[in-house]
Amino acid sequence: MTSAAPPTWTFDPKALDLAGDLTFVVARRSGASLQGFKVEVADEAAEAIRAVCVATVERLGAMQRREYEPSIAIETGMEYLAVPDEHLRRSPVPRRSPAGTSAQGAAGVESGTPSGVVAIEADPQVRALLRDASGLALLAAPNLRRLHFQFYAAVLGSDPRQRIAFVRKRNPASVVASGHLVFALGNRLTRVTDPLLLLDDHFDLIVLDGGIVVLNQRTFDLLFRDSEALAERYPAYAEAFSALGLGGEQVAMLIEHCRRDIRFAGRLRQIFESGHLAANKITLADVEAQIERLGLDRARFLTDGKLDFSGSDAAALLKLLNDDLFVGDLSAVTYEAGSKSRPS
Repeated sequence: MTSAAPPTWTFDPKALDLAGDLTFVVARRSGASLQGFKVEVADEAAEAIRAVCVATVERLGAMQRREYEPSIAIETGMEYLAVPDEHLRRSPVPRRSPAGTSAQGAAGVESGTPSGVVAIEADPQVRALLRDASGLALLAAPNLRRLHFQFYAAVLGSDPRQRIAFVRKRNPASVVASGHLVFALGNRLTRVTDPLLLLDDHFDLIVLDGGIVVLNQRTFDLLFRDSEALAERYPAYAEAFSALGLGGEQVAMLIEHCRRDIRFAGRLRQIFESGHLAANKITLADVEAQIERLGLDRARFLTDGKLDFSGSDAAALLKLLNDDLFVGDLSAVTYEAGSKSRPS
């Protein structure tokens, strides 16, 4: 597996400056692009949101930091990832002209990674949008309940180069809806008739200049790695199998599986990021030997001596190639690994 070179970005939670202006941002998907808006927030509300940002940073002190690996799976609430920007391989941002879309601020976004570092496939649209937080179109607060948003964020700081964005993957909810009565609890019940916005008491990601802090890995995958922009990379991922003699028809089948199943696509991306197939160190004979070691039926995965992704065992074949299948030393039972994170 490719090893990571020492990153130039170092993350120190105690050094974060959480003062400065607060911009509240909401974003929604519109086709292949991401459309963002800013919403005016009263001073009292802004300080309440800032307090959640502070609490999120404080929680990091009780969590273990992990370094990114292609197949890592962190335990939410116990671990976090600190992902340097220099490790991100950014796919091109779809070009869009309407104001407020992700094309704003995308200039200068790198398309590759320096040699010697883990190349993490990522879509730059979220970062580009957050960088332009103060320049986004203004959305009147009452309109929040009329649209469905993919996430919301609190962006702190006045300098675009030094802003810190706290991101939560959730649609801000209007909790006053038809069929419900809401009352404030004082000395006596008072009915609340104005629309209410419900935000959570934590965030999933912290996006900084230089890197991303991941507290919820699923959110990172959904916002930065599960998009139409990355779908365009499927053919490049499939090229990792060139050393195994995969023909054009099978490559097309592999790509079609990715378009139908995001879990399949995610595993293919892991193989591409790890680089163990592209390095030409694995041959078809090695794969056949592994099938025999696992006690699996060779006919499930090969047809006429070649890998076959056309059958019902395509997902199992990809797990095999990603080293996700093992035989227990004591039980001699073949099983699937839930996580291949390296021990700390």
